[in-house]
Amino acid sequence: MKSEKILLEDISPFVRSYCARIPIIPENILAQALKKEDNAFAKARLLQNPNFNTEAINLFTSSANFLLEDFFVRRVASLDSRINFEIRQNLFKKILNNPDPKLNLEKLIHNWYN
Repeated sequence: MKSEKILLEDISPFVRSYCARIPIIPENILAQALKKEDNAFAKARLLQNPNFNTEAINLFTSSANFLLEDFFVRRVASLDSRINFEIRQNLFKKILNNPDPKLNLEKLIHNWYN
């Protein structure tokens, strides 16, 4: 499918983020794209695709590198109701005492879900 090829190979992050919203792209292609994506906006759009299942969201948010993600990606992920309660609690605990103001909204979101 052409949209899958564009999602994985286009040089423009704007075009990749547009393709990331297409609801008929299979989850395995979305996962492939997420692994290689380096643009925060495109990565956030991949996470919002309805074909990205709960298990994949939980795996992504529980990874050791998740807190190193761009704050925009973490914020979008934190708004996802598919995140496991235990993972959300762990994320909240890890950022709770961090004084960075960029984390304030993320803290409020995790606290609200908890």
